[in-house]
Amino acid sequence: MDFTRLSIFGSATAKTGDSPFSFDEFVDVGTLGVNWTQQLVGRFVLQSSIGYFVAGDSGYYGEVTNALFALRWLRRAYQVEAYFSPYTGMGGLRVRLNDFGFKGTGIPFVPYDYSPLPGRIPGGKAPVD
Repeated sequence: MDFTRLSIFGSATAKTGDSPFSFDEFVDVGTLGVNWTQQLVGRFVLQSSIGYFVAGDSGYYGEVTNALFALRWLRRAYQVEAYFSPYTGMGGLRVRLNDFGFKGTGIPFVPYDYSPLPGRIPGGKAPVD
């Protein structure tokens, strides 16, 4: 029980005009979400998240927009999670792989060169011009 995080977040959307398509229904004008994360034991973390419609002029005011419950096992290089969403009725197992000590430049499609960058002193600060 060393770690607890509570997050409250909201969103608002502005709309102009109507769509001619029925699948393009605009309903989430304003939402409010709450996310709670609690470390249970060691690397096991429990997370719950829920969202509500809060726009007063919406026909969905006070209804749930989404909900998720997850039990995670966290490691530096990977994460394994069992989750369930009562809102959608779906759940599953998710595996996430992290960077494993990435040593590249951070610039896409550029090969990594192990020599120091031009204008830099290895292990030191950049020279002042």
